[in-house]
Amino acid sequence: MFCPTKIWRRWHRKVNITQKRHAVCASLASSAVGPLVMARGHRIEDVPELPLVVDDSLEKMTKTKDVYNLCKRFGLKPDLDRVLANRKIRAGKGKARGKKYKTPRGPLIVYNSDDGIVKAAKNIPGLDVVNVNSPNLMKLAPGGKLGRMCIWTESAIAACEDNFGTATSAAKNKKGYHINRPVMTNCDLSKIINSEEIQSVLRPAREGMSKAIRQKKNPLKSPDAMNKLNPGASTAATRRRAANDGSKPATKRAGKFEHTDGFNSTKTRKTKNLVKKKTNSKVGKAWYKQQMDAYKTKPAAPVEADDDEE
Repeated sequence: MFCPTKIWRRWHRKVNITQKRHAVCASLASSAVGPLVMARGHRIEDVPELPLVVDDSLEKMTKTKDVYNLCKRFGLKPDLDRVLANRKIRAGKGKARGKKYKTPRGPLIVYNSDDGIVKAAKNIPGLDVVNVNSPNLMKLAPGGKLGRMCIWTESAIAACEDNFGTATSAAKNKKGYHINRPVMTNCDLSKIINSEEIQSVLRPAREGMSKAIRQKKNPLKSPDAMNKLNPGASTAATRRRAANDGSKPATKRAGKFEHTDGFNSTKTRKTKNLVKKKTNSKVGKAWYKQQMDAYKTKPAAPVEADDDEE
């Protein structure tokens, strides 16, 4: 196995405890907002109200059938059917590791004391239970998405004040903890903007004013864009085309410079180079022969006998 998982990997990250508590408060509060619950995928069209609060008899149920019938009575059967319809087989090797199916999340029961509800709701797919005194953030906001459908008991609602406090008082069970103060008392922006107080100090809307949408153009492809950057670009391009086409400007330049025709004609240039090469070759050979002849030894002249010696 290449690069196996190491036990010393940094699996966990430290998060401030107050930040965790703020996240739990936000998750619990979002369960009472209908648009957030529906945006998460829950079917709550038949639910009578949000948050859905029932009496404490729910905590004493010991039969799965009773819990299921209670969910049907309060309009949560479509949400439970959605869970069964979207149950998928897990991709990969996880199928062989005791987690073959991926089950969506359904409603969540928030209770205060367990008198049998935990065991009774255990066998309903998608239905989870959580204690209000020790809430699990992974169940309140699975996948980091707020707005899970929650079924509250009366005692669980009453315990929230002691666990999290109110807008004016601190929590009793959490020392020094205060819930987040909202940044806006009214978050309906359209209502704020259209109110008389705001509209009375705004100038009237201008008519006939429209912002021109300018498309960015590539100067290498658009001559107009290139002329804005370089005013002489079009003139230089015209001269280059004229020099390559042999038009009138090139003819004038050819009369002024004799070598212009040679550059414009590849055949003429090759011919001149060939003649020049042959000429240089003849001169070079003659010079080389002259240099080599200087090193040749001349034959010795014959010696004539003197008459005196005879």
